[in-house]
Amino acid sequence: MSDFKVTHLDAEIDFSKLPYWDVVIIGAGPAGLAASLTTAHRGLTTLVLEAKSEAGGQPN
Repeated sequence: MSDFKVTHLDAEIDFSKLPYWDVVIIGAGPAGLAASLTTAHRGLTTLVLEAKSEAGGQPN
């Protein structure tokens, strides 16, 4: 059982229209963004979750 819960979600996506995600990537740093490009280019539905308001990770 996890101690984590969603407290806020900034998204204008109607999640009910998507039956599932092929890939969920946690973290929108350089590696997460590169992974999301790879999976999206391969035709996989991809969700990237980021705790901060901006992507970028360490470079920011």
